[in-house]
Amino acid sequence: RLKLSEKVEDFQIRLKVICGRQLTGSNIKPVVQVKMGKVKMKITKIRKGSSPVWNELLMYNFHESLKELYDYVVEFTVNNSRKLRSDSLIGSFKLDVGSIYDQPGKTLQKKHNFANLIILLRPQKLNIMLHCLTYQLSLFITVHLADSLIIVIQDESAAKDENEDDVEGNLLTPAGATLHSANFALSLFSAEDLPQSITAFKSMKQKIGLGGDEDVSQTSVDAYLTFKFAGKKRVTEVIKETNQPVWNERLNLPLKFPSMCDSIKLTLKDWDRVGCDDPIGSVTIPLSHISSTGEAGIGGRRDLFLYSTNGPFVLFLGFLPTFGPSFVNFYGSPREFTQLGNSLDELNTGKASCAYRGRAMMELLMRMDEEGAEPKPPSQPVNEEKIALVQKYMRRRQYRLVVGFESANLIRKPLERIEFEVSMGNYGNKFDCDVKSSASTTEPHNAVFDGVHYHYLAWTSKKPIMMVTSQWEDISFRLYALNLILRIIEELQEQISQVNLMVKQKEDDIEIASKIVTILDEVILKTSKKLPNPRGRTVSNQLDRRIHRQRVHMFEMICQEAKELRQNCTDAQEAIAALHDFIQRLELVSHEPQNSFPDVIIWMLSDNKRVAYTRIPAYDLLYSPERQDYCGRFCSKPCTLTLKYPTANTKSKKHYKVPAQLRIIAWLGRAKDQSNFEFHSKGDISVIQDTYETEIKLPFKGWTADGYTDITGEIPLPKSVFRCPTGWLWDGDWKINSDLASLYDTSLGHMHVVEDAFEFEMRDVGTAWQVRKVTNGKMETICDMGAIKVPSGWEWENEWTVDTQRACDEDGWEYATSDDQTVGELVWSTVEKVYHNSRKRRLVRSRVCVDHKAFKKAEKTAELLEEGWEYATTMGSEFHIDPKMLDLVRRRKWSRRMVTSDDRGSAAIFQLDKSIFYVHLFCVLESDKKANKKDRHYHKMPLPKIYVVYESVWQLHLRAYIYQGRDLIAMDGDSLSDPLVLVSFLNHTARTEVQKHTLNPSWDETMMLDIKFYGDIDHLKKYCPEVSVEVFDSDDLTYKLDDYEKDKVRMILHNHHWGPADERLALYILRKFPHVSEHVETRPLLHDALPNIEQGRLQLWVDMFPKSYGDPGLPYNIEPRKPSKYFLRMIVWNCSEIPMMDVSVLGDKMSDIYFKGWISGLEHKQQKTDVHYRSLDGTGNFNWRFVFPFDYLPQERMVHVAKKDHLWSLDKTVTKFPPVLNIQVWDNDLFGPNEYISEIVLPITNIPKCCKFQRFCTLKNVPDMQGNCKMEMVNLFDKKMPLKGWWPLYRMVDCGREQAGKLEMSIEILTEQEEEEKRAGQGRDEPNMHPKLDKPNRPATSFAWFSSPFKSLRYIIWRKYKWIILGLLAFALFLTFFVMFIYSFP
Repeated sequence: RLKLSEKVEDFQIRLKVICGRQLTGSNIKPVVQVKMGKVKMKITKIRKGSSPVWNELLMYNFHESLKELYDYVVEFTVNNSRKLRSDSLIGSFKLDVGSIYDQPGKTLQKKHNFANLIILLRPQKLNIMLHCLTYQLSLFITVHLADSLIIVIQDESAAKDENEDDVEGNLLTPAGATLHSANFALSLFSAEDLPQSITAFKSMKQKIGLGGDEDVSQTSVDAYLTFKFAGKKRVTEVIKETNQPVWNERLNLPLKFPSMCDSIKLTLKDWDRVGCDDPIGSVTIPLSHISSTGEAGIGGRRDLFLYSTNGPFVLFLGFLPTFGPSFVNFYGSPREFTQLGNSLDELNTGKASCAYRGRAMMELLMRMDEEGAEPKPPSQPVNEEKIALVQKYMRRRQYRLVVGFESANLIRKPLERIEFEVSMGNYGNKFDCDVKSSASTTEPHNAVFDGVHYHYLAWTSKKPIMMVTSQWEDISFRLYALNLILRIIEELQEQISQVNLMVKQKEDDIEIASKIVTILDEVILKTSKKLPNPRGRTVSNQLDRRIHRQRVHMFEMICQEAKELRQNCTDAQEAIAALHDFIQRLELVSHEPQNSFPDVIIWMLSDNKRVAYTRIPAYDLLYSPERQDYCGRFCSKPCTLTLKYPTANTKSKKHYKVPAQLRIIAWLGRAKDQSNFEFHSKGDISVIQDTYETEIKLPFKGWTADGYTDITGEIPLPKSVFRCPTGWLWDGDWKINSDLASLYDTSLGHMHVVEDAFEFEMRDVGTAWQVRKVTNGKMETICDMGAIKVPSGWEWENEWTVDTQRACDEDGWEYATSDDQTVGELVWSTVEKVYHNSRKRRLVRSRVCVDHKAFKKAEKTAELLEEGWEYATTMGSEFHIDPKMLDLVRRRKWSRRMVTSDDRGSAAIFQLDKSIFYVHLFCVLESDKKANKKDRHYHKMPLPKIYVVYESVWQLHLRAYIYQGRDLIAMDGDSLSDPLVLVSFLNHTARTEVQKHTLNPSWDETMMLDIKFYGDIDHLKKYCPEVSVEVFDSDDLTYKLDDYEKDKVRMILHNHHWGPADERLALYILRKFPHVSEHVETRPLLHDALPNIEQGRLQLWVDMFPKSYGDPGLPYNIEPRKPSKYFLRMIVWNCSEIPMMDVSVLGDKMSDIYFKGWISGLEHKQQKTDVHYRSLDGTGNFNWRFVFPFDYLPQERMVHVAKKDHLWSLDKTVTKFPPVLNIQVWDNDLFGPNEYISEIVLPITNIPKCCKFQRFCTLKNVPDMQGNCKMEMVNLFDKKMPLKGWWPLYRMVDCGREQAGKLEMSIEILTEQEEEEKRAGQGRDEPNMHPKLDKPNRPATSFAWFSSPFKSLRYIIWRKYKWIILGLLAFALFLTFFVMFIYSFP
């Protein structure tokens, strides 16, 4: 340090505080303070919890010598802002600036590109040595020392995966603090349900001809597990060629305790002999979920544990990390593999997982190592006693999952053969042959267009029900407690929202207090109830008991605090803050780390390809026979689910698109509780068994019967083998299925249909375009346009026209370059180039349905519907309804209905999977017994389809009144948007018109939807679906709705059309008032990509009426309000005390005064008075009239200004401004710019009254910056007589107002009719009436000197200097006579 410079320089220290980990306490608000030398700085962001994230940069500037700066101490202090000052310290840490300066690059180096951690010490009252008790108090920091004040933004990498952090290599440990050695022991017993994978080596052998004929897609995995924590990793041995591996292996991972890493990552992988190992699935276990600092009760009793080493006693609060024995579920990409690999394999690493990938039985324990103890081996076998003990945790119980589909709408694309699959684990997966068959997949249907934008599935009176039977451990006691806590949190949040609304609406304090007392009573009641006790349960373990005790302590503390709050609290805000605190504390224990129930996953499939999915936690559907509070929030209740596309890139647009929306009702429970199953629906359960009659075409024989099979044609299913289960009877005989048309009909849902066709042309280089082919909309080649016939019951509306409303040139052509390798992959352009050799254009023609029966029953003829045949080339190819020459196979579906024969109701469906059997099944499999085990082929037997049938249909009428949008997001290059609104409810959609080039559109449109609702009307009243209101940006270049997806903004509007009686009465009374005929709501617009960030607002309201309740009446008329024409007349009479701005040649102070005025937004139509020249005393006389015409809407109190944005704009843009009159005083200059003197701004709707006398006119007569004014404020539109008097003029001086003159004027507002009756010209032009203005009586000195030079001599020079001039003349005359006298004197 002796070599350091003593020269005073500028230094800057930049410190970035990233986050905290394992801070003592959970219900805390940590605040970071950093002191460098004498400079203190605080983190401005306040975060809650023990692991806050700040990401805040602090910069310290010093003007010191390096030698002095070197010894500055940097002190980090973390305080809890919730506590009193005397007990707020959480921890502190110190280091000197020299230690930073000595680092390479003068930066605290981040090893392996990760931020450093500092350990904070907390003073304790116990007289024992503190070795970082509980969990360490830590901060991630980045510190950089610069030699100058130039700020350099560094690329921080603190946001990387915490699981990969080399935490122990980045710790900055203060003096006196030591870390203890500990060991994580992960006992891995076995795994199950692992997916079948492709072994790269076997695939390669097949491709080069060295492999056998085994099915590569059915290859078992070579599984092993990686265990990662704090940058360290352990790996198990590889168990080859099995999907049910057994390890019985223990992995030991050493660490320093307490550790700053908060999560454990487990990854199952498939070992590959060639290439990289493939991840099977991943799971992350937060350390905070399987351990406790002892403050889980938040101020409650702490569990104390003493640990003795060779050194002093160390006091631990809470319990060390522990887990299991329990199953852990792994998730990743879909289970189906292809030989070409899968683009979703990245999901297997834990990113946005979408499918169940298996699970593993394991146990995790942490043990403290004694000093001097030998390190444990990385891997060792689990003893036999432990293996035998774990067997009891694998006992299975049978569970039933039932999911009823009510609707599938908002389907983005016109997909074909759409199915929905319900699975829980492997159970229900239609592609997995290793599990028992389940009625888990709906019948395939084509999506039906809703006529506007979306598609839907035409489930009308017959709704499908899926049933999946599975085997899992009985962990219901864990999920019951979780559901109880989640239910308390949900109800408490809803009640707090109600209290906040009451406070916002300034309701009576007594009512608010009564509501708060009611909430506290419910909190006391709910927290007084007992939680399910894990003791005595078969699969309970140590972690279950510790979490149970933690939750019980928290419930006791919350109950006690709620009682005290009920007695002592007198402030509503204090009570609301306490209730929020209750929620935060409950959320800390609202997790279940040992939830071994896989999520329920619903997949949308199209042509047997997985398209979109949604995941539902199993506990949300779980039924409890013990208490209603233990049931999941969606158990036997209709709920709306939004599907997602499976994608590994969470930043892609696809991640935020909504492919479809489902409305379901579900139930999950033990098989022994299945008698309690009830959907509480008024529909009848109907079960339909299907079989397919198949025929093949033989030469010279034609169509020949080939028996009855399943849909795949592989399993023989003659009608005679079907049997009714116990409790069921056949309802009628076998019938040909009549739903065939709905699968192929593309015009359902349309009264008007647009048929399209395409013309393709090609050319060689240098030659003309020649017709290549003409196709219909399905890209099937036709001879000419006449080959497209209109179906029966339809008529053409117009002729074939070229579609130019798309990305094309003015003739509708798109251009591309094609060759043999780019067929089907062309990139089309709208501009023709010389190298283009292909082009196409679209032709459209509309047809209308004139026969409503044909519209309802679709286009198929009665003969095709009766026969029901589908045709294909082979059983494995795609079937179609129209026979073709090359078709060699055809099939048709036969169905037979079953009904229950007893009174078990909905629970009777559980008899289906164990009573229906197939007599011939054993015969089918008998031939397989002779085959080898590997070659034996197992068939998944089809199960009957279950439906709920509603006999009645409800007619609903929905009206959506869309008023206007405000502050929308700009989506176009001109910083504006072309917004339109889509309103969707169930299977219906309506849209508004497009508003061009605006961010504040006004639609003022009423959209009415007539809806047929098939279902339970009581469910609709209690659990009404959501009305989806979406705002899109239209693009002129691709003007069709399918191209709006990129600019989608989504808002969900909950409608309460069957609200409480008092709400309906209030709304009725509200609409009876003459001045309030509308009930407009302002709703925020939200985007999935930016949650909780408003994208603008929408003003609207929605009404829905069941037509069975009577005629809803006429809709409200919300046609766009048109502004009225108004005229503001203002007469400038006189002014006084105007400051002098000029000095004349003769030294006189003067001003050439004139006034200018305009209405805000109409600056281009400002008007000016004439000039009062040479005002020597600040007075002016004008007698000048301003007439300002403007368009004004009284309901909005806004001036509407319509003008073109650009010279080339076709339409005018309407902009709205508040009505404000601006008046300014200027000094006119002949040479140079005019000078501003003063002004007055008068809001026309809130204008101060004038003074009648000039001497009382001061600045107090107009509102100041705070809005204070001694004069009465009036609305000029309400005044029948003009205001006439004096107003003060002012100018801004040193951020304040200074009076700069007084103005006498009169102002009045006239309607267009009054203007016609009392016409008046501008200035003093004709008609000079109402009143007539005479020329102002100005002083004779008021004139322009350059226009009247003689007046200038008379009134300027002569009047001021006449005696001097006369004296000079007399002297000159005397001098002349004197000279002449002298000259003539002899």
